[in-house]
Amino acid sequence: DFEIVNIIAASGDSYIDVNFDIVPEQFEISSVYPNPFNPVASIDYVIPQESHLNVRVFDIRGNEVDVLINEVKMAGNYSIKWDATQFASGVYFMRFDMSGETKVRKMVLMK
Repeated sequence: DFEIVNIIAASGDSYIDVNFDIVPEQFEISSVYPNPFNPVASIDYVIPQESHLNVRVFDIRGNEVDVLINEVKMAGNYSIKWDATQFASGVYFMRFDMSGETKVRKMVLMK
């Protein structure tokens, strides 16, 4: 095991910014923003390893109203937006299913 503490890179007389993606350790989902929203909500999430991801939106009665993602995703950081222009004001739930793990976030649409 090792840990990268610092990276310095230089070329000639100028500084080079070194960026590298860190693979997340666990499946995480941030809160919805803005919340309440009108009409677009955003949510950030991280995937620790290549997995099939299914993201669906449900209304307050549990009816599926939209499918945002249904595909294999590589490990990394992502952001998703839901445009609810065609939906009525109310409470909705964005459900993330990945490799047997489920996470849900509540969203309030106010028009």
